Amino acid sequence: MLRCMLVVVLMLGGLAAPCLAQSDQVVVRAWIGDEQDPNKVYSVNQQVMLYVDVATTRWFTGGTQLSHVDVPNLIAKQRSTLATNSTQNKSGQTWSHQRWEINLYPQATGTFDIPPIAVKVKVSLANGSNAEKTIYTAPVSFRAQLPSGALPSTDATDSQGSANTWLAAPSVSAEQDFQTSSEALHVGDSVTRTVTVEAQDSLSILIPTLLTRTEHQDRYQSYTAPPVLSDSQNRGDYLSKRVEQVTYVLQRGGDVTLPDLKLTWWNTKTQTLEHITLSGQTFAVKHTLTSWLRAYAPWLIALAAVLAIAIAALLAIKRYYRHRPLPLGVQFRRALKAQQWGKARVMLYQKMRRLTGETTLRDYQIHNVCDGELILPEDGKPNAFLALWKQITARKSSWGSWQQPLGIEQKLGISEQQAFSKREPKNGA
Repeated sequence: MLRCMLVVVLMLGGLAAPCLAQSDQVVVRAWIGDEQDPNKVYSVNQQVMLYVDVATTRWFTGGTQLSHVDVPNLIAKQRSTLATNSTQNKSGQTWSHQRWEINLYPQATGTFDIPPIAVKVKVSLANGSNAEKTIYTAPVSFRAQLPSGALPSTDATDSQGSANTWLAAPSVSAEQDFQTSSEALHVGDSVTRTVTVEAQDSLSILIPTLLTRTEHQDRYQSYTAPPVLSDSQNRGDYLSKRVEQVTYVLQRGGDVTLPDLKLTWWNTKTQTLEHITLSGQTFAVKHTLTSWLRAYAPWLIALAAVLAIAIAALLAIKRYYRHRPLPLGVQFRRALKAQQWGKARVMLYQKMRRLTGETTLRDYQIHNVCDGELILPEDGKPNAFLALWKQITARKSSWGSWQQPLGIEQKLGISEQQAFSKREPKNGA
């Protein structure tokens, strides 16, 4: 971005404290990222390097200290506590250099102005003593923007209220592991899911949360452990890691499915939007006696209520008919079962006379049967009794229908007038 240089020449004054001589120069300069591309625009959440170079014609005799960078919506972290030391010859004069790195992570879009940074240095003097002075860099700035329209805005949050819903890095990897409390799962056992995400040139606090705290489930309860965050640096390579773990205590039998997890990240090397999916897993859970009773309690209560009502109804019916005759249909079937053909025939005539007014089976079948042959109840043939009983019952349900089929007298060639003359005396009776 902007390349700024602040040359401070500290000359000997009338002070009692040691000072730098006129030939003892200290040069401090600061810049953003690659000096060859000062107008580069960075991505939100991307690591941006702020370099501070301190050079002197003498040599450093103490630790150099840099003030903290405090800018709204910008995370600044000096991840490396050691400077890169080098020497350079300019016009026959040797310069000692210290280059410091400050890692910046913009959290919003816009321009970020870095104010002057105080650099406290301690160098040697020609007379063998040391001089200590605080020098300020010139201000620098850079711009950050949302790299893709498919990404949520910087003020969006996830289900946990975290603003980190995606990640920007040159390389990201994710893996998961499932551990069960027993090989054959029963209600009360647990499944532990561990997710590990690693990102290069990022911060662990910027890695999105994948294992979110789930609401109360009827099949399991989840217990989330605090995430384990770590940031490391090795020879200029920065690696961040986030480890999450959730334990699911199984509450019900059957199949329990844990959902898929999806991580969205912006590849700063290829400038592409990428996704990592960690597949869920289904576990078969067996019931215990207690869990089975708890799971099916509503059905068991309903069944018990139905059985209680049915038993109460049977007892009430039994008491009612203790001193009363049973329904004619029940007596009829009991007579057939006992092969009491005469008693069954009497009941058949009673039902026919009660429902149709006919007094003989032949008259009933001529006047009422529309299809089939005449049925006569003969001893030893219970099916004939039952068929005639059902025929009489069915005739009652269709009596008076507006769509009556042709009577059997039409099949036998009897005219409507003759049929009417046969019925008229009975109707008038």
